[in-house]
Amino acid sequence: MPTSSPKKNQKEFSRVLSLFFSGLICLLVSIVVGMSAWLMFGSGQKPENRRKMNDYFSVKITNKLTHEAELSNKTPVTQNTSSINSEPVKVNQIEPVKDENPEYLISDTGLKLLYISEGESIIGGEGTQIPLTRKFVKPFFINETEVTNEEYSHFIKEIGYAKPNYWKSNDLPDSTKLIPVVNVSFNDAGTFCGWLGKKFDAQGRLPDEFEWEYAARGSKHQKYSWGNEPNQNFVAYSQPPGVLKPVKFYAQNISPFGVYDMAGSVWEWTTTIPSSEEFKTNNKINKSALAGKNLRILKGSSSNEKLEAIFPAQREFVPNDIRDLSIGFRCVVVKNQ
Repeated sequence: MPTSSPKKNQKEFSRVLSLFFSGLICLLVSIVVGMSAWLMFGSGQKPENRRKMNDYFSVKITNKLTHEAELSNKTPVTQNTSSINSEPVKVNQIEPVKDENPEYLISDTGLKLLYISEGESIIGGEGTQIPLTRKFVKPFFINETEVTNEEYSHFIKEIGYAKPNYWKSNDLPDSTKLIPVVNVSFNDAGTFCGWLGKKFDAQGRLPDEFEWEYAARGSKHQKYSWGNEPNQNFVAYSQPPGVLKPVKFYAQNISPFGVYDMAGSVWEWTTTIPSSEEFKTNNKINKSALAGKNLRILKGSSSNEKLEAIFPAQREFVPNDIRDLSIGFRCVVVKNQ
């Protein structure tokens, strides 16, 4: 059988290897030249179109970073968006409800409201004294946190409203500014919400029970804002009356919509009136003391309660003129009809 000499095989191998590397070098040169031409002459898109795309992603990335930072209770990452070709949005230019691009509203005093999309809300059930009840709710904006002492002080100074009776003056110590305002009646809270709505040329009011609970539990109707299991590290409980944490103190006490402190902290006013049937069948109340009173539903429980009594579906009803150290509120803003 004929055989090739070792020298001949070695030469043949060298020739093949040389051709391979020559081809590889040509390919790399072609890629470099092509990329250079693309960068020099553009991708085929008009410059203004490329700018709009960059603006879009820049805004979305900034919002995402800010949202993630708030969830983790860290300082938001700053994204340079100086190249965005638009003027800063002024408060009086904000559309109260924008279904096509909902995010949030911020008032001239810095109060933030989050957009809540439409969906089915479920109230009642275990531990609430009423049967499960379903209702479809329309979109609305709601305060990210309970209204704080600082936010309420802006309202007092702007319209000359009476301050809560436990305040020594309208000028608050820094240590109390982020504490939820309490000792406000249903009418006090409603007046504040009306004042807030006017800042957006919209209707400001207290939420009803279905809106409040939907914002607290999300579209999957989980038992707690953070999920379906209790966690003693996410709320304050068994505290003396008036002993409160600042809003957002527990970063994990946040709903699927991004709303804070809807389990524990303070009871919150709603516009919902208990039915006469509920009044008759509720065995937790002093019926004679409440007879003839204008009643409203409170939601969410407070840090004065035991841990097992703190969950968003929790509800009580009280006279609408009561002022208590465990009762606060948050507002809803909706487009004028």
